Amino acid sequence: EASADGYLNCIQNMISAGADGIILSFVVSNYGLTPTIADMCDEAGVYWALFWNNLQEGSKDYEVAMASPHFIASTSEDDIYSAHWAASVVGEMGCKNICTITLPEGLTTTNLRNTGVEKACEEYGMTLLGTCSDKSLTYTSSGGATITEDFMTVYPDLDGIVICGPQYVLPGVYKALKDSGRTDIQLAAIDYNEYQYEYMADGVLDGMIGGHFSGPVYSAILMANAIQGNPLAEGGQLIRCNFIELASAEDAKTYNDNVYGKYFYSDEELANCLVRNNPDFGYDDLMKMVENYSL
Repeated sequence: EASADGYLNCIQNMISAGADGIILSFVVSNYGLTPTIADMCDEAGVYWALFWNNLQEGSKDYEVAMASPHFIASTSEDDIYSAHWAASVVGEMGCKNICTITLPEGLTTTNLRNTGVEKACEEYGMTLLGTCSDKSLTYTSSGGATITEDFMTVYPDLDGIVICGPQYVLPGVYKALKDSGRTDIQLAAIDYNEYQYEYMADGVLDGMIGGHFSGPVYSAILMANAIQGNPLAEGGQLIRCNFIELASAEDAKTYNDNVYGKYFYSDEELANCLVRNNPDFGYDDLMKMVENYSL
């Protein structure tokens, strides 16, 4: 069940089933569940970690996590950077009047990405004409087409669109731009989509940033070692992961050929990340893996 109660029930079921550790997504923060989950895991003696979750220093979630003796790590990305990069793509192409499609209002990720777009607008002298965060539209391809058609109608001077998430709208945005013949509208996006190479090769999509799928792996490495009695670090860790930037169709093809649909690390590589198998492995080695994640 996609609700706060459903999420808590799921966690309780895992604890009851004897889980030694639980790795959780950003949904924890969206539902405001971090304090409750910390209490549940601490009471049960179960390790917990987060991914795609930006714990900001000074926030309640940050204080709760860092105070939990069973908190392992939170992995996240720099979403100000991702949005700044995407908006800079259209800025470099000369755009002056742009619109954005965003995640729901009020989320930490939304706020950070909005900040990145604003920064790029200041640098390139762009005006943000409008934005859409309507969940009834932003989670479907057809919604993406509707949003784009509305943007083009309401803002005739529109010359750039930045999709700050969710990626589900991209096929609809692409189709609406193709059908309209508006080749003057540049497009950049955050969060990868299975059709990104096709759209970039077709000249409609000008830049894509995403590929931030490795965070859960790093949380799992830290947790597995802790469970086995070989913690790599003391206390909870905050790990900043890399995005992968696709600035051309060639980049997108390289990603598709070498990364898309594949495991980032082999079974042997992951086995060597366990101190039990490789006594020389340490936290610095994990950080090298994080830093080296790139196209």
